[in-house]
Amino acid sequence: MDRGSAPAAVRLWNGALSGRDERLTYAATVVRTFLVYTLLRLAIFAACFGILYLLFGSETSPWLVALPALLFTSGLSWLLLRRQGVEAGRALSGGIRSVRGRIDAATRKEDID
Repeated sequence: MDRGSAPAAVRLWNGALSGRDERLTYAATVVRTFLVYTLLRLAIFAACFGILYLLFGSETSPWLVALPALLFTSGLSWLLLRRQGVEAGRALSGGIRSVRGRIDAATRKEDID
């Protein structure tokens, strides 16, 4: 994968870990990107759940508080985490392209042998 076409986080992470196997650093970057995105979504859910529980928790079941919290979380995540979601998608698609390229190269090598 050309470093110029990689997302900014991938270039920064690869630059910080230069000298290591690039596949390892790229895999670590993909995992890190998805981990950050997932933790941010969980934080938004926790905030929504906490606010709704403080407002309505004594009157209803926590399950009935969790359902609207999930709805609010999906909307807020879409608004607030759009950039991180796009970056996570780019990281994943770049990883898939890399794996496909290695599989194709191995297949071509087997065909030549």
